[in-house]
Amino acid sequence: MVKDKIDIKALNMEELVGVVSLYPWYAGARVELCRRMSALGDGAWSDDRYIEAALFVRNRRAVYDIMRSGSAASYSDTEVRGLVETYLSAERVEAPKKEEKKVRRVVGGDYFTEEDYDKVRSAPEAKGITVKPSSEPAAPVTSGAVPMDDFCTETLAEIYAEQGYPEEARRIYSKLILFYPEKSAYFASLIEKLK
Repeated sequence: MVKDKIDIKALNMEELVGVVSLYPWYAGARVELCRRMSALGDGAWSDDRYIEAALFVRNRRAVYDIMRSGSAASYSDTEVRGLVETYLSAERVEAPKKEEKKVRRVVGGDYFTEEDYDKVRSAPEAKGITVKPSSEPAAPVTSGAVPMDDFCTETLAEIYAEQGYPEEARRIYSKLILFYPEKSAYFASLIEKLK
């Protein structure tokens, strides 16, 4: 006696294929699989697949009737033209547009609306500060008295040293000593190593 009954019509397609592969002689599962594949339409299954399924079913006429029924759902786009015309002819209600505020982005800072930016610019504390338009080139960033207009990193110096450019590597290490005085002993030892 079977304790757990399985309703094959309630199984999804993957589970049904699994049942058929585990139990090839389970005719009810094969017929249900044929019914579902037929419902998908022509080309979902070849005639050879229906013939193979019929080999495992006692009543082959049932598989033949399913195969020839052609009761496939229509997935064509014949009604699309009518839907598009209905959509275009219907009155559209547009949502009210929100007032878009222009946003300024400040490097190293936050995002400000144009109003906020004007408030800060017109504040009495900011009277001594001039704001340059973005079209003018910015002055190079400096650390102490040394302009940082070059791209100087320890990695770049290592690459120069490895590729046979020790003079360039020493020049970068010398600049890094000025930028990072806490690591000056380390960079000095690297310069000595290059000599």
